[in-house]
Amino acid sequence: HVRSDASLRGRLNVTGLGTMVQNLFEEETHWKAASTRSSNNDANVESPHNQVHVAIGFPMSSIYWAAFHPIFFLHHCNVDRVYEKYVHLEPDSKDEFAAEQARLTEQVDEPNRFQAAYEPFTHPRTGQPFLPRDGFDTVKLGYQYDALPAKLDQMRETYGGKVFDVLVGG
Repeated sequence: HVRSDASLRGRLNVTGLGTMVQNLFEEETHWKAASTRSSNNDANVESPHNQVHVAIGFPMSSIYWAAFHPIFFLHHCNVDRVYEKYVHLEPDSKDEFAAEQARLTEQVDEPNRFQAAYEPFTHPRTGQPFLPRDGFDTVKLGYQYDALPAKLDQMRETYGGKVFDVLVGG
């Protein structure tokens, strides 16, 4: 059972999902935008991703059952599309990811996630192990989005003594 469209719309509006995505687009540091390591919890791709899982409810809110629902794949394709927009806005993301992982490997002695294969997946064109560096160019993976999300300009507006974020542009 999936919630009605009206219920989902209401739940997603309450989360501030659109603002989270716009905050992601404003984040200039790739490791902050691509992970939850940063203390700014709403400026990364994971925060809006997680909010959609929760808003939809079971089975999407269950780690064990989410992938059994068709909406899971639609959702994850859209997350990929949002991330693709981020990569277009920040073309040095791949280099930043490589440098940050090298730093963490050297200073914190953690595995270098930039060089670790996403097992058991293989690159769709080469058949070689699929690596994180492969995720920065969808064309080389064999697909391209018709349209990417718009990056909107954010302004603040005061109404009745309260401050509201207003997204404008397109």
